Amino acid sequence: MAVPVANIIRVLKSVVSWCLVLFCTAYIIDGQVKGVSRSRDSLRGGGVVILVVLTFWLALLEGSQVGIVMSGALDSEQLEKFFMGRQLLVLVCVFGIAFVTVLSDPIDGNDPLSVNVSVVRWLGQAGFISSIVITIFGQQVSQTIASRSPSSFSGSKIVTYTVLKPSLFIVNTGILHGVLLLKILVTNTDPFAHKKGAVKILQYVAGFVSVVLWGVSSVYVVAANIEGKSNSLTSSAAANVVLLLSLWLILCYVEGLQVSLTIPGNKASHCQDPVSLKNFLIGRQVLVALIMFILSGITSVDQDSPSTVLKLSSAVQLIFLETGVCGALFLVVGQLLSRVLAAHSPGLLLKPKALPLVAVSISNGISASGLCIAAEDAASFLCCLFKIKPDDDTSNESTRTPSSTEATAL
Repeated sequence: MAVPVANIIRVLKSVVSWCLVLFCTAYIIDGQVKGVSRSRDSLRGGGVVILVVLTFWLALLEGSQVGIVMSGALDSEQLEKFFMGRQLLVLVCVFGIAFVTVLSDPIDGNDPLSVNVSVVRWLGQAGFISSIVITIFGQQVSQTIASRSPSSFSGSKIVTYTVLKPSLFIVNTGILHGVLLLKILVTNTDPFAHKKGAVKILQYVAGFVSVVLWGVSSVYVVAANIEGKSNSLTSSAAANVVLLLSLWLILCYVEGLQVSLTIPGNKASHCQDPVSLKNFLIGRQVLVALIMFILSGITSVDQDSPSTVLKLSSAVQLIFLETGVCGALFLVVGQLLSRVLAAHSPGLLLKPKALPLVAVSISNGISASGLCIAAEDAASFLCCLFKIKPDDDTSNESTRTPSSTEATAL
């Protein structure tokens, strides 16, 4: 019996995907062991442990959101808070992973795996190699598993105590209340209207402090690039600032577009069927991860060139500037506001038509390349290994159209 051509192509894509992700994994681990990542000798070897822990945590963050949304475990108010807190945790994880995996510049010829190829070295320094590993192992494997068994995934204690509670705690601290405050400008509704008296005043104060914190973070990020002290691969201050703002706007647009394209009755003509929409969401995630890793360099301070905007202790500088936590605060506000804008005015991001067409085409191209097939294989293997059974209502997950909130999870 002849083997269908589609099956042969699928196998070839799977082999290429696995070869690529395994090479990238070995490359970044060897780079950490040799001390040529951004963390350099400060975490030599130990960075591998941090990489494993943060990747596992990121996998829980990504998978749990899919599971929580699909299982309906939270009401709308709690779900919104969860989205906000979880998004900041995702950025912190990604930036922390970038700190221990992205190659520093220069590396003085001490190339990981002794691959002395300038193109490969540049890809390692820009974050391309790290983004491939993290997208597959840190995001799409757990998302695939969670989509098959959302209730089991989201209902586990490890998800409750490492994802759900920390996400809600972050929002309750008020650090992201600035997004709720700025939401007034977008939706013309008061997010604190249901609060009374002193509690309502405290919510507004927290929102104001949050906006100030975001402003300070923005000043740090821009100033570090103007001073030429970021981890960006370009030495030109003007080029760094332009690249920073351009990638930030692209990131915000793509984040909002996923919400716009999945609101019922508002789909663009090139993303109408469930398969196309699913391919867009897969490719979009690869694109977003790549942008995040590039921005992690632009928004973090070089270990050997501390920013002089404000004088900070070495410990504070390491935690907030060198690892990119400050940059994460800068990015998360734009990401969350773009989603709010898309949910309130879904048609806005679909005009002009050329922008969504380009974004969807690029995302579909990435998905069609088979880059992430290894994630599907790994998810299937883990489901068999741990005997994870699909929930009854998710048996047709491969052809079901995600809702707008599920798209946010993806």
